[in-house]
Amino acid sequence: MKKTRFLSLLLAVLMTASTLLFTGCSEGEEEKKESANTSTREIIALNMYILTEDSTTEEAADRVQMALNEILLPNYKTMLKINYLTEENYWDAIDKAFEETDPEVNDSTTSAKVVGTEKMDFAETIEYIFQDTTTDIELDIPQIDILVANDYEKYTELANDGKLRGLRQYLDYDSKILKTSIHPTFMSAAQVGTEIYGIPTNIGVDAGEYTYLVFNEDLLKKYGYQIKDLTNYSATPFANYMAAIKAGEPGIWPVSGPIGLSGAEFYDDAFIVVPAGLQYIANDCKPTFMYNLYNTNQAAVENYAKLGYYPAPGTAGANAKYAVKLETSKELLTADEDKRWTEADGTTYVRYLFDIPRVSVEEAFSSVMCVSATSPVPERAMEIITLFQTNEELANLLQYGIEGVNYQIDERDDSLIMMDDTYAMDNLVTGNTFIKYPVDNDKDYLKKCIASNLGTAPSAFLGFNLDLSGVEKSQYETVKNILNSGKKAVENGASYDAVRKIINRELILLGYEYVSTTDLAGIYGKVQLAQRQLASPIAQNFRLSEEIMNYNAHCGMVLEEAVIEEPEEETAEGEEAAEGTEGEAAEGAEEAVEGEEAAE
Repeated sequence: MKKTRFLSLLLAVLMTASTLLFTGCSEGEEEKKESANTSTREIIALNMYILTEDSTTEEAADRVQMALNEILLPNYKTMLKINYLTEENYWDAIDKAFEETDPEVNDSTTSAKVVGTEKMDFAETIEYIFQDTTTDIELDIPQIDILVANDYEKYTELANDGKLRGLRQYLDYDSKILKTSIHPTFMSAAQVGTEIYGIPTNIGVDAGEYTYLVFNEDLLKKYGYQIKDLTNYSATPFANYMAAIKAGEPGIWPVSGPIGLSGAEFYDDAFIVVPAGLQYIANDCKPTFMYNLYNTNQAAVENYAKLGYYPAPGTAGANAKYAVKLETSKELLTADEDKRWTEADGTTYVRYLFDIPRVSVEEAFSSVMCVSATSPVPERAMEIITLFQTNEELANLLQYGIEGVNYQIDERDDSLIMMDDTYAMDNLVTGNTFIKYPVDNDKDYLKKCIASNLGTAPSAFLGFNLDLSGVEKSQYETVKNILNSGKKAVENGASYDAVRKIINRELILLGYEYVSTTDLAGIYGKVQLAQRQLASPIAQNFRLSEEIMNYNAHCGMVLEEAVIEEPEEETAEGEEAAEGTEGEAAEGAEEAVEGEEAAE
């Protein structure tokens, strides 16, 4: 497909590269040359499977494949055969490829060669592969090296079935650049157990909403309260403030409605985790009715409703006024006038950032590039994946095709114009979107993605996959059902305190006695330990933007950087984690609940 001029140039480049290796390279440079484009490296062929759109033609796909190889072969001595498949045929082809390369069926450890080049040297191989008559690359043995997984269930299935190679060893060494070029939340979403089996695509996560408490600042000053004392819904200062507003401010609701725990997340509706602050990842998983912060919060919700501190759902008018109001927004409100403002009647309000979006695996997982467990040259496959995630030229070529043939760049504004749809790829399956021409020519795409990702926390259950034996799973389901039945009873109007006492007694009768005042023995210790082990690697890389860390500075509060410590050794029974308390009043409320439980 390439002319003689290209072949001559290619061979000249290779000769120059080999000469440079032995004339003046530093030790580090020499090592790099040894690992890629020197004559000491064996030529290998890799077989890659990737998804494409229905409109992609075979001719266009072959042309892009050869253009990629014009870069990969001279520089990395790697020949890449790409199987472009539509969604309809993709997974069937993957399953068939794994069957053909199953180690039990095919124990060959020799990498495939391009048919016709088995006995050729490097120069002959290049001339043969890039001759005008070449239209496709055919491998001499079945092989699958690289594949893209755009379905989380299929990805975890392949990983659990041992069909994907663990990549953590490469991330720690040859491909460690990916640790800084791929956002850590996405890396965490690609984790299955303690291993990572695929390199995720960098995108801008769309995780949910930011939550704020809006305070009437005039009332705060009138009653002598500060926002820092009123961020815990169930704490004594908040309750006292509500009572003062109820008694002294007719026509103003103390609060707009129930306020939960900042950062609280649930698993199977039976377990809860609560971080100690926005900048932390929670690692204190407990059953809902056994978590004292949750108990005190739920009791406050019920008690405030009885005291008439907030209106029943749907009863407040559009112009209702509140001392404290819960608000949400899709994007972080950052302008000064968004944080403090004065209404037409002269009332001043202050907005406090109460919670940030926490992304689940469904929201964080888009697609990953994986290395087959049957690949005879996994380190070379990982090298190519790393290039598609870090090399702009290769990433754009795989995504958009060939400039001047598949697309062109408008010189007036540098926007990308697709010339036809004969080569059409989903941007999420071709690697790092941050290094490619921006999606929909959005010039602020990268800036917005980074802001979104640094304003979002990964879920403490990101990729959590509870693996229990048959008997333990049965026990887990039994107790989960008890906890969920209690939750439904409360939702239907039953007293939370009464239901909590019944739940506690049922669990004890089943043999789930307390290890401490908040932890249960046996199965729950294992659940807690599994969640802590999952949260630990996520927390190692989790960081928030300065904008988030300093958002509440106008309220006299700034977040402190999280100090990440190595987790201590723990038993399956679990030791009590430090709960995310917010203030001495919350701790006092917990102690009261604990004392009541002990009395029971």
